[in-house]
Amino acid sequence: MKIKMKKAILATGFCVVLGVSLLTAAKYYIQYEVNTHSSHLTQDNLVVPSVKVTKGNDPAPVSFKSIDDFAAKIKQIHQGNPEQAVKLLSHIISMPSTSPEIKAAAKYFLAGFIQNEVPKTAEALYKQVINDPSAPAKVKQAASYSLDLLVKSGGNVSPNKDLEEAIAGVDLSEEAKQKAKEEFERLQSMDARAPEAQEVRKYLKWLTSFPWGKKSAAPVDLAAARKILDEDHFGLDKIKERIIEYLAVQKRVGTSQAPILCFVGPPGVGKTSLAKSIARATGRKFERIALGGIRDEGAIRGHTRVYVGSRPGKIMQAMKRAGTSDPLILLDEVDKVHGGGHQGDPEAALLEVLDPEQNTAFTDHYVEVGYDLSNVVFVATANSLSNIQRPLLDRMEVINLPAYTENEKLQIAKSYLVKKQRKLNGLQDNEFSISDESLRVIIRQYTMEAGVRNLDRVIAKACRKATTQILSKQKKRVAVTKSNLEEYAGAPLLPADKPDVEPLVGVTTGLSWSEIGGGTLKIEAVVMPGSGQTVSTGLLGNVMQESVKAAISYIRSHAGQYGIAKDLFKDSDIHVHFPDGGTPKDGPSAGIATVTSIVSALTGNPVRHDLAMTGEVTLNGQVLPIGGLREKLLAARQHGIKTVLIPKENEFNLKEIPNEAKQGLRIIPVQTVDEVLKYALKNKAAPIPAVVAS
Repeated sequence: MKIKMKKAILATGFCVVLGVSLLTAAKYYIQYEVNTHSSHLTQDNLVVPSVKVTKGNDPAPVSFKSIDDFAAKIKQIHQGNPEQAVKLLSHIISMPSTSPEIKAAAKYFLAGFIQNEVPKTAEALYKQVINDPSAPAKVKQAASYSLDLLVKSGGNVSPNKDLEEAIAGVDLSEEAKQKAKEEFERLQSMDARAPEAQEVRKYLKWLTSFPWGKKSAAPVDLAAARKILDEDHFGLDKIKERIIEYLAVQKRVGTSQAPILCFVGPPGVGKTSLAKSIARATGRKFERIALGGIRDEGAIRGHTRVYVGSRPGKIMQAMKRAGTSDPLILLDEVDKVHGGGHQGDPEAALLEVLDPEQNTAFTDHYVEVGYDLSNVVFVATANSLSNIQRPLLDRMEVINLPAYTENEKLQIAKSYLVKKQRKLNGLQDNEFSISDESLRVIIRQYTMEAGVRNLDRVIAKACRKATTQILSKQKKRVAVTKSNLEEYAGAPLLPADKPDVEPLVGVTTGLSWSEIGGGTLKIEAVVMPGSGQTVSTGLLGNVMQESVKAAISYIRSHAGQYGIAKDLFKDSDIHVHFPDGGTPKDGPSAGIATVTSIVSALTGNPVRHDLAMTGEVTLNGQVLPIGGLREKLLAARQHGIKTVLIPKENEFNLKEIPNEAKQGLRIIPVQTVDEVLKYALKNKAAPIPAVVAS
């Protein structure tokens, strides 16, 4: 069947700009009849319809200013009607009046449009363009590249065949299937070399690479899970018990929509390794996402496809790496996420990820379709809760991992660290040994930490030294003892544990807690002639500066009670200093130590040198509770402290602290400043008689 279609097409009126030369041609219009009997092009029916050339001024001619302009308009026609574009190019090639440059470009595009149906004809056209001396250089280069691809593919493989097979072979959701179909149809209508086509191909590759519906988790065996936890970690009995309960609920309910666990503790206490153990116990793939320093919401949700180089966010990338829809994903350092600026809030994006009611259809900005994260087990880690937004914290169940005691560190070193470093440094069991006494010295004088990372490094250093000596045939085996420890571990970094040798006026030992564990803190106060000013130094945060002000106000209001003349505040200046000024200090636990130092300085009454304290103070002299008690007690023991004053309200926490952390310490709960001064000052404070009489 023949259908007559009249179209006015400029055949030879091409104004082609090549470098500085301008090619012109006479304007002709063609009126042609097209045969639409077959809509599928083959080697046999690819024919050039007859052309009737006429001159005239109507309709208006279509002009091409350059090869690029010609290419853009041909691509536009091809996207709307591929068959029409093929026939139009055939006409242009057949016109004797067509300029050589345009004819070469037309052959190149025609070959690209038909290479999947008639590869031999396409190959012949590419070769004609390459051998045509009048063809523009960039057209020749493109034809050569396309010919190489065609030859390598054997002439019978579609450039999108792999995507078509990938889409068919993946169990996509209904929404994803529809999206893939739409994008693939768009891709089919594009020139394979177009930048947009490359972006669509990249998108479809990402879409089909996600594990849609694939699962790997094995049935939970609680006994085996407990065995794995015991193999991987020493102690932590309460933590292990909670993890077993967590796994038991998952096994009973049959889903992973349990509370999100968040392990909180100092570095090196085993947060990440616990998550790995959970993955091993449940047979899940383990993936870690480092969140430290993230400021861009797109890092979580991905970037929209309008941006060059856009890609899915970290969540979907982890799913691709895992290869299953039910991995265990560790959100590491969730407290180090920063946001709220012009790049969005990553913490807000995590809210959807960690909410079981919402993450059944998590939408990444790049993927643009919902993905079910409900089968994923999420575990988070943090050093401190203070930097986590409250809505995000409410999504998680916090499990605190305390600092290790000295005995726990010793057992970890003997059972895990020494064995690991032997293997890493190529040592046999009979070639390297280290005594328990040496390990204790390393713990006390080479490390100052809550975890065991530095302990591991010192053992590694000793193993490297031993490997060197054995390979150089200096020794056949190495046994590290207390006497030769410095040869293998170097000089101690810390002095032996000794408190101050005598009581000092205005110097109190406080106990501090930070993200890396507990520590001691000296608080010094001096009184000098002046005009009643108070100065506090030591790189203090706002909370500690307010503690100093509260301490001064309390002491002034109770001056007579402690034998301090009120006129002394008018004629004197008080300087409160927290040594180690290069270290930032803040937190609500230095109040009673500050009061003690100032009272000692004002009265000349020394503070006991073997005593430390922790607790905040109110304006009426009450001692407020604190956190990190276990870490603070461990720090006190390590520094040779004998007596520790703690808030009365923290007395119940002592039941949760192992006896080893309390061994050798006299722990005294106090409720008021009067009790603090009673135990802390060497001599009993003598009130002013007038105050007593009143």
